[in-house]
Amino acid sequence: MAKANRHRGWREAGLAGLMLVSFFMPWLYSMGTPIRAHEIRERLAGPHRLISAFTTGSRVTRDYNLSLCLYAVPLVAGVILVLVLMGKYRPWMGALAGATGLAAFLFLRGEVESFPFHRMASGSYVALATGLALALSPLLRIGSRF
Repeated sequence: MAKANRHRGWREAGLAGLMLVSFFMPWLYSMGTPIRAHEIRERLAGPHRLISAFTTGSRVTRDYNLSLCLYAVPLVAGVILVLVLMGKYRPWMGALAGATGLAAFLFLRGEVESFPFHRMASGSYVALATGLALALSPLLRIGSRF
């Protein structure tokens, strides 16, 4: 029984590892320059300070605040990895972590569509793919029991 629990969640650990790595890959190209997920907030900081000095509730201010949610991607991926190593992983946890990766991708895709000369890069697609797989992991585990 202990041996079965030790190997429980190895697929999710691999997916969480890929999700963690995706955070440090380019998530978008801004005028041809690759930008990693952790650099997006820095890019928005200058316009945020300028616009927020004159207005409240602007789109740039909202985007700047929402970009903080991108840091949840490596955080939940790291938590999943630790839980798998400790043997405390449960499939529903992977679904929550996957939802975080999906939400980050959808947020960024919505922002990129509204700005010219911006396009999505490989890191965001890796987060999307691993997020989908983690979100579906509880369903895949149920199907493998029968």
